[in-house]
Amino acid sequence: MSFFQPSQINTNAVCVLKKRDNGEMFIAYEPLVTPIQAEISQLENSLRFATQTRAKELYAQIKEHPIIKSFFMIQSTFCDDLIQTWQEDYSEKRLEQIFSSQSVDKVAQLKLFVLAFKLHHTYENCKTDSQILAYSHRMKGWCTFTHQLNDHFKVDFETNFGYGIATFFCIRLNFKGIDIVPLTHWVHYQIVNQYEVIRCSQQYAAQHENWFRAMDYVKTACNLYLLNETAFVNQYILGECKQFVKELHKIISQNIFTFITSGYHFVIQNEEKKLLGEELISYRASKISGSLTFVKYIQSYGHITDISNVIEDIEKLNLSIRPVIESAILRLTQLLEPKQRKMTGLYILYHELRDENTQLYNERQRIQQEMYKLEKYHSDFTEEEFNLQYPGYKKFKIKYDANLKLFTDLSKEIDKLEAYINQYNENLAVIDAYFEAKNTN
Repeated sequence: MSFFQPSQINTNAVCVLKKRDNGEMFIAYEPLVTPIQAEISQLENSLRFATQTRAKELYAQIKEHPIIKSFFMIQSTFCDDLIQTWQEDYSEKRLEQIFSSQSVDKVAQLKLFVLAFKLHHTYENCKTDSQILAYSHRMKGWCTFTHQLNDHFKVDFETNFGYGIATFFCIRLNFKGIDIVPLTHWVHYQIVNQYEVIRCSQQYAAQHENWFRAMDYVKTACNLYLLNETAFVNQYILGECKQFVKELHKIISQNIFTFITSGYHFVIQNEEKKLLGEELISYRASKISGSLTFVKYIQSYGHITDISNVIEDIEKLNLSIRPVIESAILRLTQLLEPKQRKMTGLYILYHELRDENTQLYNERQRIQQEMYKLEKYHSDFTEEEFNLQYPGYKKFKIKYDANLKLFTDLSKEIDKLEAYINQYNENLAVIDAYFEAKNTN
């Protein structure tokens, strides 16, 4: 049996997930299928040391070859670069564009076209092989492949290869109808929304070798369940819920946090950050109240394991943070009101001065245009002429700049206070809506 490395995935072999007779899963590699062995081998040998001129000749031969021209019968979605944008399908039309260009590496493109052809047939073989539960791919664009692994597990591989910064590669493992998700990411990322937490079980950088890591995650989880169901539940379901609550308690009791700043589930960059003052209260209010949005999701685990204590802890944390949020709203409102009153007078003066400054600016432009007509234009001459006609401008400019700074600084202070107050009101609304619905039921 051929031996492959993760770095050879989707270039020399396809990474697959298989199952033994006892139900245990394992990772293997399927060599790429070469349906027309002799012709493909001959073409690959010809391309090995081919020049660009030779590539053109080979291309012409391919189009006339009775067998190899079948390449063009396949509408391929092959992705030559998992990140790069604006990639075209490897169709006959695409090759015509490539070979009419003066700058494209035609040898490399023909090699990619051969690879796309071989991968296409390998995918088809994987689909019909009953021993293969899941397989890797390098298809361009939005792709979701759902694989039913056994009676208890299914997995979705979701990819969007070839879309630049929008490119993603993630998997969602489902156990008995419930998706396994990393709830603790709600805390580990300082800024994250609920959808980003529950959208997948694992997320990876768009690299071919990460198919092995994705398959390994699925294999490890399923094999643990086969070996010890209790251990699986404690690690992947109940354990994640308990850790989620533990992290929420840390938010209440400490002010130094380690946040994930970038990376994925296996390569992480962290940053330790100390939160103080309003930033700390804001973070606590946001994360604790936001945790309620995951309760329904956690409740869905109820038929698998007892999660009542987890939900009770989340509810207690929210009841404890509620008066803190109310106090913050009152305190910030008291700070905001005098600033808003001050802004009323400052606003009127600012606009008066701004209008006058605009008029003076327009006048300076008029003087500059006149200097142009007289062929006397020079920035120094314009400035000199302007100051002669408007000797009080320098004093006005000092007054205007000072007012502008006061207005800008006060606007920022007010915006910041209003942002905190709006956030706190939204946090209270989430808490109140949750308990109102609970009491109604």
